[in-house]
Amino acid sequence: MSCFDIDYLTPVANRNETNHFHIVLNGESNLQVDERGKIKTDYMSVKEYGIFLHEYIHYMQHLITLFGINRCKMFNIVFGQCIQYVMNKQTVRIPIKLSTIDVNYHEYETHIRKTFGIQHYSKHYIDEVEVNDNEIIVSKLENRSVRIGIYDFQNNEALDNEIEFGYWGIIESMAHLVQQMIDPEIDNFHREVPYRLVELICRNKYPSIANDSKMMIAVCLCALMFDNPGVAFFDVADYAKEQKIDNGIVLYSHIMEENYVNYKNKNIPLYEAIILFLEELINSIETVIGEQVSYLRIVAQSCKIEAQKKQSRLLNMIYNPKCDFKKDSLSLLSEFYGFPLIQAKNVFILPNKSSKGQEPYRETARLLGVEILYKRLMGKSSTCLWYEICRLNQDSSQEQRSLLSNDLTSIECLYDQWNKTEICMMTQALSLYGIKDKYYVQNKET
Repeated sequence: MSCFDIDYLTPVANRNETNHFHIVLNGESNLQVDERGKIKTDYMSVKEYGIFLHEYIHYMQHLITLFGINRCKMFNIVFGQCIQYVMNKQTVRIPIKLSTIDVNYHEYETHIRKTFGIQHYSKHYIDEVEVNDNEIIVSKLENRSVRIGIYDFQNNEALDNEIEFGYWGIIESMAHLVQQMIDPEIDNFHREVPYRLVELICRNKYPSIANDSKMMIAVCLCALMFDNPGVAFFDVADYAKEQKIDNGIVLYSHIMEENYVNYKNKNIPLYEAIILFLEELINSIETVIGEQVSYLRIVAQSCKIEAQKKQSRLLNMIYNPKCDFKKDSLSLLSEFYGFPLIQAKNVFILPNKSSKGQEPYRETARLLGVEILYKRLMGKSSTCLWYEICRLNQDSSQEQRSLLSNDLTSIECLYDQWNKTEICMMTQALSLYGIKDKYYVQNKET
């Protein structure tokens, strides 16, 4: 999931913005928190539970994988550079392009996006895929996603190198496979791209695990430890095949211990890299929000302990026959990894927020301010990201308003938020970074 895009994850537009530790759910939700601030799912339907678990897996992917951690850290670095750029200008033209801030970051982002692969595809039906080993080799040399062929039986067509398999296909396939364990009917709603690419690839190249959801989840998780997840998926699956490893827990432990990354001119195993990179991520968050964090440090510490043991709580749960995954997965995962800001039409849940009115952590509000401000300065839309929530707030009952905020919308929310006089998330963020009094010019889209 990109730290620079709003990501639409399902046909009903549930979206997860994990770089800001923020999950957005379409429509209303029956998710609740109890008096201790723990997630309660008692009133959620199977479908609703599965959708939220899908989104929660994306939240986890940014905390427990090197690719995800690095994407989040890069977002924080770019945001800091963006604020510095604005502070040094009296007239600011928006949206600000990444290449304007720093050409090196722009080149890095262009380079890393070559590994993302395809996110959406609707030109043809995809009944089967075909993987070419030579294409994997070329993809590795060129550090890009892997091109694979497709078969469209309905139209009697075969197309070589038609779609690209990379980061998108892996994170969505992994979340889909976990969701499928809760709600098997999701197969009727999720398209082959990007949600079922891993299953299709395994049917073609790794038939021994094509019906083993647990093993496919493990291969996806391991692939996200590398800077080119699409290529890494095949490397990990080949390794498991060669070593005759048919258990995802064992595979994950081997991959974390036996593979290395270069960190400050020193080769360190993946499990050590997770620990070091998590610390860098937390430090980068504290830098951009201007204060120390507490809740996120607790979450990061859990992830560090897990990495040190070369284990995955998710894999341990799905392989444990005593674990009632359909009933307890969200509560068990959130007790360990925490949970982000959760937003739906009727609920607004902050970490450590309980029905007794316990104050939410201020770090969550500041992270939300960063998200809103970044999208306004570098996004295409002139409307504040929080506008619909604030407008909903005005039309809600007093009870609903207490769950949200007391912001009031005005005409400035649609175009020139810096001229708004009322206190709201956007104006507070602009003031916090000392950039509210700049002269902003909205560029027309070309």
